[in-house]
Amino acid sequence: MGFVFETDNFQGCSTAADLLTQKQQEDNESDYERGKENESSQDINLNVSEEKRYFAQERTISIDVTTSDINECSHRHTVSNLNMKNVTTPIRVKGGGDRGRIAKGWQRTRNGHCPTSNDDAHTINTASTTTAFTSCTDPKAMPLSSPTTDSNLILALKNTKIKFYFKYQLQGGDDTSSPDTQPDEDNFIKLIEPIKMPTFNGSRLARVVTTDSTINRSMDKDSCSQSMEQNYFMPLLIGQERLEMKMESLYNNQMKIQKRFKQKTSMISQFVKLGEQMPGSNEWDYDAENLLTIEDVQHDEDDKGDAVIQEAAEVLFSIAHATDLQGKIFSYFPKDDLFTKLIISRRNLGIFQHHDAITGTAREHVVNDYGEKLLAVIVLSQIIMQQSAAYLLFQDRYSIKSQFLVSNQEFQTFESLAIRKFVSFHKHHMIYIYNPTDQRRLEIIKILLHKYQVHVTSDNQTITDCQIDPKWSHRRSNIINENQFELLIQIDIEPYSLKEYTIHADATKKSCPLSKIQYVDEKQIQTNLSTPFKIELIDAKTFEIDNRVFSIIFSKNGAILNVQHKKFDEKLHFHADLISYGTLRESDHHSGAYLFIPDGEARFIPMSDCDFIRIQQGPLVSRVVINHKLYGLQYKLTNTIGSNDNLIHISTITHLDMNKDTELALRLSTGIKNEREFFTDLNGFQMIRRKTYDKLPLQGNVYPMPTMAYIEDDYMRLNILAGQPSGTACLKTGKNSTGYIFVFEVIDSSFAKVTFSSRQAFLQIKVNEHCVVDVFLDRRLTRDDGRGLGQGILDNREVISTFKILFESRHKIADRTAQTGYPTLLAHHLSIELLYPLHIFNLLASKIFFNELKLFPKPLPFPSDYHLVNLRTLSSNNYNTVQHRPSKDIALILRRFAYNCDENYDKLFHFEQPIFEYFFQVNQIEAIEQTSLSLRYRKQKLNSTAKLDVPFAEIVTYKLRLTE
Repeated sequence: MGFVFETDNFQGCSTAADLLTQKQQEDNESDYERGKENESSQDINLNVSEEKRYFAQERTISIDVTTSDINECSHRHTVSNLNMKNVTTPIRVKGGGDRGRIAKGWQRTRNGHCPTSNDDAHTINTASTTTAFTSCTDPKAMPLSSPTTDSNLILALKNTKIKFYFKYQLQGGDDTSSPDTQPDEDNFIKLIEPIKMPTFNGSRLARVVTTDSTINRSMDKDSCSQSMEQNYFMPLLIGQERLEMKMESLYNNQMKIQKRFKQKTSMISQFVKLGEQMPGSNEWDYDAENLLTIEDVQHDEDDKGDAVIQEAAEVLFSIAHATDLQGKIFSYFPKDDLFTKLIISRRNLGIFQHHDAITGTAREHVVNDYGEKLLAVIVLSQIIMQQSAAYLLFQDRYSIKSQFLVSNQEFQTFESLAIRKFVSFHKHHMIYIYNPTDQRRLEIIKILLHKYQVHVTSDNQTITDCQIDPKWSHRRSNIINENQFELLIQIDIEPYSLKEYTIHADATKKSCPLSKIQYVDEKQIQTNLSTPFKIELIDAKTFEIDNRVFSIIFSKNGAILNVQHKKFDEKLHFHADLISYGTLRESDHHSGAYLFIPDGEARFIPMSDCDFIRIQQGPLVSRVVINHKLYGLQYKLTNTIGSNDNLIHISTITHLDMNKDTELALRLSTGIKNEREFFTDLNGFQMIRRKTYDKLPLQGNVYPMPTMAYIEDDYMRLNILAGQPSGTACLKTGKNSTGYIFVFEVIDSSFAKVTFSSRQAFLQIKVNEHCVVDVFLDRRLTRDDGRGLGQGILDNREVISTFKILFESRHKIADRTAQTGYPTLLAHHLSIELLYPLHIFNLLASKIFFNELKLFPKPLPFPSDYHLVNLRTLSSNNYNTVQHRPSKDIALILRRFAYNCDENYDKLFHFEQPIFEYFFQVNQIEAIEQTSLSLRYRKQKLNSTAKLDVPFAEIVTYKLRLTE
């Protein structure tokens, strides 16, 4: 790498390059003649002025010049922006007497090894090798201390390497000082390790590679060299110092921001006594007798981290920002700070559009970097939601210094799964539920408590639909934690709203019922345990869980024997198994990060190797938990009198850490006769028909399944709704085939002799082959597949996969010719619920002003086939790389489902097209435009009473300008 010069005179720069080339040749000849015996260094006085003297210190600088650049004789050459990282900071030290000296620890890389220079006692050098980026702008033409984005007058010198050796050190006299050399005791910069600087995107940047070592060689003191040093290199070095000081200032600002960020993301102290006054909240009256404890506790298999959390934060922030623009709330809303966090989240998520981020085909350190960025998105989004929701709920009582809401879920590291908060209180505890979706939600949430004798209210109305479950020590454990319980609450919440629920620690009223625990093996029962739960042993050969829609019968080894659909009054041939694939042992033909080359058909993992099988049954939730050494499997049925009762919930937890090539998959078998065809979605937007071909190998029939897949015949459809992207295949298709059985009559079987009668014959029968759908869960491969990654897949972590199985009856014959498919409206809504979970916030204040807060003026702003993709606040384009400001423009992005009709479900919803007044009041809207999806092109202007007409299976974007 070399310098990038900027000069108004190309001839001068060319002359400099020629002189440096000549100097390099002379130095090389001298080194050869002397045999590198003279390694001493000499100081050269640079007589710049009578008042200030510069002592040159040996440094190696390589300038790359191309012949094409010289021949062009152009004064205007540009180079792409370079990122500024790991810049060594200048170090001020206090010199002896009344003189001050600035010493720099330059770092460079030269032939892989450079000794450290200790030329002067006052020189302090940093230790490690790093890369510096230097601005080479002429100080007379432009101030070096200010960043710029102009890219003119930049000359890139490449290819021909020219080395110029010089030694520099700035020293001022007794009566001479300058802003760059004056030591400042009040602003003393201590010796620090090389720091990782933030990214600096400027165009006037040059890259210099330096190290602490110096190469001690003598230089000829000719006037041309001194002129070059004075006119070009000394201003360059001064500019380098100023730029480094500027970058250090930016770095310090960033460290302050990160420190403040960590303070916000850290939990409130483990014991928050509400009787004590919280910072900035002296106007609140807290209940001095109520003690609240919030701890971190791991969740179990049916809880999963938020899949789409940023969209929920975008909507809440946009509504809070629009409310702030009205000026009706006098509290200060930190919109700039929160919007900066929102911008960081958007940029981090934008990185995941890279194909390696989507497929995971990246080296381990790159995958870790992806994980760190995704963790930052989750943490920042939680902060944005907490502050925006508190501003909307508490309004004039809101203060940035106070902590009103705390998310009930947290990710400690990118490698770990989410943890839920353990709440301990004396009298009562309030929570807020946030619904970030378009439809009313009737679901079950989970809260960890320290006691089980509780009841729940909302808006002073008792909630009877609740349940108490035990808290297991970890996700795949069979040990009950004492004094820890899981409270399940059935909540009913409107779209885009916040609703309050209060948990009362009062045994005088009817407490929530406890679930019942059952085992199939007496050895699996935990003994010597003091627990309020009833624990039983199942003596029968089978056991059952059911709700108002399904009845599922299991064998004692955990296999599904029968699924009865009560609505259809039909026995469904459905069961689930875990299977595994291996890979070929050939050295040049095996599975890896890019390739799936199995060594044959899948092998079933026997259920007999299970550690335990546990059944939990209660009024709200019934579940069967199967723990195997390779996986954890859970079946769950809910009883909510809602749409979730139509589902069989299946979740798996895997952590492949063995030294063996293994690909794990979930196999679902049904009696549906799909005739080799099935449907998968394209990025959760449309469905496309897939077909299984015998002419292709097994891996050629595997397709991506981002959110859902389904198979169907003329009578039944099986929907697989996924909470995470995965691969799927339909390798064994359901069909009716003809078979023959040899029929005979046994006359005499004594002495093991069998005599056939004359009535022996062949009987023709019809055999129904089950359809098999494989959904891939996780893979661990020890070898590289030779496709460029250079490693196997060995960075496996604990993974939770969740699925919803939906059976739907068909009212018309399936179309076998269409290339696209259409889920029902019920399937769309259930998929959205799986991808957009409810958010739970613990309330730290004892007073509330809203039992329920609706974000939009109209209670039900969206018809059942509309989905709000995003409500996105746009930036004001102030080009500030540190702090961003939101503008008055908001992007309203809507999607309309394409779906199959189901009269029984569709009649429950309205299909009235929305207008803009449903989202914002008339006096809030200044202008409306329909734009392209990217907001770059304007299509038409609209008014606030215009209808939002979105075609089926399309996405439309509107740009709204709000009044201030």
